[in-house]
Amino acid sequence: MSSTLAAAHVRAAPLARPAMWRVATPMSLSGAIGLLVWSQPVDPPGGMFWLALLPLMWLLAPTRFAGFAAVLSYHLAAGPTTAAAAAGYFPQWSALACVAVYLAFALALSLPWALLDVRREVAPGRRLLALAAVVLISVAPPVGVISAWHPLLAAAWVYPGGGWLALAIVLAAWGAVAWRPRITTGVLSTAAMGAIALATSWGYTEPSAPPRLLALDQAVARAPTFAAFGMKLEQLNTQLRELARPAGSVAVLPETAIEEWKPSVQAMVSVALRQRLLEGPLLAGTMVRDKSGSWGAAVLIQHDGPATIVRSRQPLVLGLWHPWDPVDHYSANWLHSEVMEVAGERASIRLCSEEFPLFWTLVDQIVDRPTVMIVMGSHYWSNTIMHDVTQGRHGRAAARLFGIPIVRAINRSPSHPAARTLAPAPARPMRRLRPLAPQAASATAAQAASAPSPITSSASRTNGAGRPSEVTQLM
Repeated sequence: MSSTLAAAHVRAAPLARPAMWRVATPMSLSGAIGLLVWSQPVDPPGGMFWLALLPLMWLLAPTRFAGFAAVLSYHLAAGPTTAAAAAGYFPQWSALACVAVYLAFALALSLPWALLDVRREVAPGRRLLALAAVVLISVAPPVGVISAWHPLLAAAWVYPGGGWLALAIVLAAWGAVAWRPRITTGVLSTAAMGAIALATSWGYTEPSAPPRLLALDQAVARAPTFAAFGMKLEQLNTQLRELARPAGSVAVLPETAIEEWKPSVQAMVSVALRQRLLEGPLLAGTMVRDKSGSWGAAVLIQHDGPATIVRSRQPLVLGLWHPWDPVDHYSANWLHSEVMEVAGERASIRLCSEEFPLFWTLVDQIVDRPTVMIVMGSHYWSNTIMHDVTQGRHGRAAARLFGIPIVRAINRSPSHPAARTLAPAPARPMRRLRPLAPQAASATAAQAASAPSPITSSASRTNGAGRPSEVTQLM
């Protein structure tokens, strides 16, 4: 009788809590990986290969919660620049609000990993399914379109240029850990990835940018008036004249090079191009408005023929994308294609924060197979260089993964060390453009407003890869 009661007491006793050091160890190591990879402006020795070690942190975690805490520790260590970026973009916010954004962002990116449970008591098939679900949820929308610091970026260092095979190698190593959660398995899988990285990275050089795509960084403020834009255009022309441009080249300008692609601005740019007072062709970041809303966009402006526009898929969350505000709001459409023909290349366009997520790279490679990545951003508002550096490292990792070149044109912050070298020289006066600004600009705008909408066709072209693209022709 006593033995039966003792057995029942043992069955009913709660499970012992793991020792604190067993929870703190994977958290500390994961945080160390985040700091090692993302806290410096340059890649550490070994690059982002260190991210492939995160499965070892799962093995060391005694419970599912401890594993989630380890991933959260990684994201918290990787993302302090989020608070600094929020402080720069929203100067009216308090420091507490900026820190809250940083914590909420890290928590949102870590939550999918709470599904992963690699305890030995869990069936191997269930562990593999959980890993597949975690990868899918963290890469695909909605989490995937705001994702940053994703551990799968390690594939770009495991097999640079390997593309899908590189991703398969990393996922296979993680799957081995999930199938057989033993320290030996983790060490062997990591050693295998390391051996492949040494073999494939030896002598690897990142492809250089196409010679006919010339990125032009800037450090200029927004031009809220037509007259201010005229001055900005003159400064831009001075910079363009200083470039050694081969025949057929396209100058790539940052995200806010043109404030809004409206009829009055189109008229001014068109006259400048026709009179050869603006050195084209240009690929410039801008904003367009149509019946569906306001869009971040890239416009390819040429001497002859209509301009070509592609619209962004996901504007900056909170900064530009806030659907609860129907007035001050940029639209999003994840089904857009941002691949267009530029200077004979199939270019994948990334605007602003679209450089962070791995998802857009995977989608473009599945559907359009671009030959170059073009990033157009503006960090003029930023009070730290680390946000620009961190974003750029995401883009370069994605380009390295598939072995394609990357071209980045950024409007830098005045506090950026390179801003002094980006200050434009005194502009040469555009005498023949004077009638357009600012007095005649009102007449030009009125005439353009009374004309038919400049948007004459949408989704009527292909992007060079045979896929109908969200491309707009502007007359």
